[in-house]
Amino acid sequence: MKQFKIIPILTLLTSIIFVSTPSLSFADESVTLKPGSGMSFVVGSKRATAYFYPRAGECEVTLMLGEVSAPNRTEYLSSSRLKIRLTPNNITRIDSFEGKSLSIVCNNAAETITVVDKRLKLSSLN
Repeated sequence: MKQFKIIPILTLLTSIIFVSTPSLSFADESVTLKPGSGMSFVVGSKRATAYFYPRAGECEVTLMLGEVSAPNRTEYLSSSRLKIRLTPNNITRIDSFEGKSLSIVCNNAAETITVVDKRLKLSSLN
């Protein structure tokens, strides 16, 4: 008999924890990077690290993409490096199947880039 009383209480507590958790926010997060400084982002099941250098008035963005792995793994996972040249005020976007998106914008005269990390709405995946 006690099992049936405990399950609804645990369900209620779990609902309260998930509803009040700030990490469930769907607001966009952005960061502006200067030349040579980089930052890592989680994009679905991948980890992306981005940095850039200005080249001939453009932003030469280097993006490393790899699998997110457990800390106790002993083998190396595959990763890829992607170089993108963006003209000022141009944007590129990387979408994941899990509904995350990473947008990279070349600012002003290739002085900085802004990386926007956001969750996509399910309707935008169609």
